Amino acid sequence: MITKKQLKNKVKQIPFVQKILFQRNKKRFQLNFKKEVYKNPPAYIFQMGKVGSSSAFHSIKNQYHGMCIRSHWFSDKESDLHVKALYNLYQKEKFPIKIISMVREPISRNISAFFQNFERDTGTKYKDHNFSLQQLQELFLKNYKHEMPLTWLDDTIKAIFGIDVYEMPFPESGYKTYQNGPIELLLYKHDVDDATKEKIISDYLQIPNFKLSNINMGAAKEYAVTYKEFINLKMPHSYLDAMLNSKYTKHFYTSDIYKIRQKWSS
Repeated sequence: MITKKQLKNKVKQIPFVQKILFQRNKKRFQLNFKKEVYKNPPAYIFQMGKVGSSSAFHSIKNQYHGMCIRSHWFSDKESDLHVKALYNLYQKEKFPIKIISMVREPISRNISAFFQNFERDTGTKYKDHNFSLQQLQELFLKNYKHEMPLTWLDDTIKAIFGIDVYEMPFPESGYKTYQNGPIELLLYKHDVDDATKEKIISDYLQIPNFKLSNINMGAAKEYAVTYKEFINLKMPHSYLDAMLNSKYTKHFYTSDIYKIRQKWSS
């Protein structure tokens, strides 16, 4: 004889019942999400990737009294349900969001992203490759989308939230806050020291005694040794010109351009 619990489970397997349950759970999630968003402005770690966001994200998530969300893009096509929910709600209602983003010297950032997406940009899994350093550099220069960090702020922060970070000079302190209506943005350099990051995030999100967790994501990567050798290679002058003459680099690394060129030039 079938039990009540077994019957209930069988009913749940019926397609139209599954659809009803899915819609009910979706509605419940959206209502709870909206309630949390209006209770405390969400901390949104919105960044281009490979800028040191992991430590900030995990630390804020554990210490902030509101929701903490992280992504590289802002759309309803994101796989993360919280990013999708934030996007869909923002299209209907303009509510406060406390965005945190980071910038990084573009050559170092692109190399880090190239290794993170090794198979995509080389056509081979890292464990199966037998490329020399010179061959890897050729693949990096040919296949990676180098303009991505140069345009990301305009393509996202400006286009979506109406904040043009290039309107005013970027301070030597390495960080700056911006605001457009209910949207706030804290933007800081990847290489700002941890004590400064803790102070500015603490002030921005009103987290007393905020501390960053030391999350070293790179040390355990399978490509760590090759990556370390790769970053000692010199880059072609044409590539350096494209990266260092960009609006992005001139804005955020004005006083460092000569030093960066010397580091990477042959």
